[in-house]
Amino acid sequence: VLWAQRSSATESAKNVLYLTVKIADTKNLRVDLQAEHLHLESDSEDYDNHYVLDIDFYKAVKPEESRHWQNGNSVYFVIQKLNAEKEYWPRLTKLKVKYFYIHTDFDKWVDEDEQDEEE
Repeated sequence: VLWAQRSSATESAKNVLYLTVKIADTKNLRVDLQAEHLHLESDSEDYDNHYVLDIDFYKAVKPEESRHWQNGNSVYFVIQKLNAEKEYWPRLTKLKVKYFYIHTDFDKWVDEDEQDEEE
């Protein structure tokens, strides 16, 4: 899982999480995005592997204003944060634990103090 984020105290549309979940040969993708939780399940093309991902978010999100799509071996998410805040979340997950499968997406990451210059 790769992730990045943007934040803005004045523009709620700029308060988003970007997630990329890499799954090889996925079939029967099932996504359940809730205000505080993401659940994803998938099978491999040959049904030899079953993938499950559960993430409890650091803070609440807006599932109804979020979207996801699949392209090749990846599932992409743009998830709207519930509250407009200038500060970035310190982490993606509720628990302060280092998950071996969650990494920063440096291709999409912008430092907090540089995000307004991005436009």
